[in-house]
Amino acid sequence: MRVWIVFLLAAPLLLAPPALEGQRAGAPKLGVDGLVHSRGEGTVAVLARATASWQGVSTRSEELRGDFRYLPDFATARSRGQVFEVLESDAPEWLSGGQGRFVAVPWSFGPGCAEEGWQNPTWVSPGDTVAFLLLPTRTRSRDGQGLHVFDVLGWHQPYPVGDLIPFWRKGPDPSLVWLSPSEFYELLTVLPMEVALQADPAGALSRAMAWVEREPDRRLAFPLPEILEAWENALRVGG
Repeated sequence: MRVWIVFLLAAPLLLAPPALEGQRAGAPKLGVDGLVHSRGEGTVAVLARATASWQGVSTRSEELRGDFRYLPDFATARSRGQVFEVLESDAPEWLSGGQGRFVAVPWSFGPGCAEEGWQNPTWVSPGDTVAFLLLPTRTRSRDGQGLHVFDVLGWHQPYPVGDLIPFWRKGPDPSLVWLSPSEFYELLTVLPMEVALQADPAGALSRAMAWVEREPDRRLAFPLPEILEAWENALRVGG
């Protein structure tokens, strides 16, 4: 049943535009087209540690952005978010307050590929270190305890636990080596912005390529081979 669900989800998502462009429901999707090779405007990279705490979150339509505003009540009933401790962020002012914590609300897809509340009993195991790419998804960003609340698609985020992340691979066999969560966070911080990558691929990729070259061995670690291929294609088109 789990394999069937993943296939059902992956098929329509692969029809979405490249990179992080069509951010449906305002939530960045890592690897919506099979990999992540650029960032959308307004996103923030976060390295975080999962806690065992979950808390209910508001799903009032006037507080939500994007498609989340139009979800029926049954889809948002009993919505909860998991509390994470911030380890690093490239926009710490976003996460100021809250004693270095934030709430991430995982969403899944139901029939017709409509977002609905997370139904699985677990998402990220407490104590796991993971990397997020977050975007404001609420008009009122904090809950009653002062924690910032973000909405994400739970099968896409965070790295490396999202169920669809292994589908970024181009080949049939899994890589023996993955970037660590901290390495992937570093990669997120140097990714080119999508608009810049389209306008000037070589200039936009200079910082990211310098990061890759500092540790040449990491070129073989998933998902860098796939990302490098996408960058090469962007340079070819842009050149």
